[in-house]
Amino acid sequence: MNIEVRDGPTAFDAPELMDGVLDVYAIAFGSPPWNESAERLASYRTRAIEGTTRADFTLAVARNDDERVVGFATAWTTPDPFPTGRLYDTIAATLDPPVLRDRLVGRTEVDELAVHPAAGRSGLGRALLNAVTSRSIGAWLVTGEFAEAAVSLYRGAGWEAIASVRSSEGLALIVFATPLSPDHIV
Repeated sequence: MNIEVRDGPTAFDAPELMDGVLDVYAIAFGSPPWNESAERLASYRTRAIEGTTRADFTLAVARNDDERVVGFATAWTTPDPFPTGRLYDTIAATLDPPVLRDRLVGRTEVDELAVHPAAGRSGLGRALLNAVTSRSIGAWLVTGEFAEAAVSLYRGAGWEAIASVRSSEGLALIVFATPLSPDHIV
């Protein structure tokens, strides 16, 4: 397995790379436990390209020996002030302001992480997570409470569940964050 890290607005410039990422996204999120609709799956191309305009956008892509994309992760730095829209408003309303400031703002926000089922349980998810967060002072993400493999991955990597929220569709979600370093503890 080879993991390549690409940064900035040209991260998806290679058409075969984008096609591979879209294939993995559709397989990972179009089936249980996520069961995303065909419309939501089709909209990922636009969301992925929009993501490249964010500060410090990073794409980590894993390819197998045949150069096929078998996993990817995307991330960026969460700006200050904390964004609005998407799920941000719900998270901001749930977390105390000091927690929001210390654990999310200015930290790496992992937007997507997906692994092809054929490459699952191989350590690839953790390797992709590390690839997009290794340069950060802290990181956070949101995943489904029902996504047992994802929850297990983040807990196994030492991440902490800092909040439970509900999406506008009523999905039970968990906000995970990397532990605070000792110099952040007051």
